[in-house]
Amino acid sequence: LQVNSSVVPNVKGMSGMDAIALLENTGLKVRMLGNPIKKVTKQSILPGTKISGINTITIEFSWNF
Repeated sequence: LQVNSSVVPNVKGMSGMDAIALLENTGLKVRMLGNPIKKVTKQSILPGTKISGINTITIEFSWNF
């Protein structure tokens, strides 16, 4: 998987640990809501948004058991 480190990737549907690694590799700090062993259901910054000046993204995980 090639990562464009200048834009926010789409992590919806990914496992939490994969999403966190991908986002951190772009230089973002990750804030989590829920259990990261679940899938990502929401992200606070739209995919494709330029990272310039952005330093934190919040991702939310599925609450289903």
